[in-house]
Amino acid sequence: MILSIDPSLTHTAVLGVDEGTIKKTWMLATNPSKDKFLTASEKDAERIQYLVGELCRIINTNKPELILAEQSIGATQSAVSTKALALVAGAMTAMATIQYAGVPWQFIRVHDVKRAFLGKPNATKQQMIEEAARLYPELQEAMRSNKAGVTWSGNAEHFADAAAVYTAWRKMGNTIRGGHKWNTSSDVRT
Repeated sequence: MILSIDPSLTHTAVLGVDEGTIKKTWMLATNPSKDKFLTASEKDAERIQYLVGELCRIINTNKPELILAEQSIGATQSAVSTKALALVAGAMTAMATIQYAGVPWQFIRVHDVKRAFLGKPNATKQQMIEEAARLYPELQEAMRSNKAGVTWSGNAEHFADAAAVYTAWRKMGNTIRGGHKWNTSSDVRT
């Protein structure tokens, strides 16, 4: 199994992909603590601790051979978003650096993910969701909304991005720098 991750401080989507089929989905959602005696940094630390703990649990339970994660290019529209992005990127990079549970990681830049998925680096959320639903019909259940008149849930964009990370890795194969060489036609390390 390969894990494909769309990391975020609020909604991290994780997909378990085996032989090109999405077999498992996880949504790791966090909210800041309401404890008024905690500083913002302490609240952020709690969220990162939860996120890393859940990723460790998923890794331990599923024993993936490879972990793929989207790597942001950095700047966002607000200081708060930039801080959240940096915290999550730091946590993911630390896990990759120590190769938790002996599993190698590969990061794929966000514009490379979109380009490989839809042929353009600036695809919209809706385009990403529709393409994920088309390529991975087994993912539609996790992305579908429970609300009348609404097709996709708020989590759909995160699951779509995680699917796009996996697809980009399959398409880009060994052109991605770092990590082990993989046979992308069969998801086997060579």
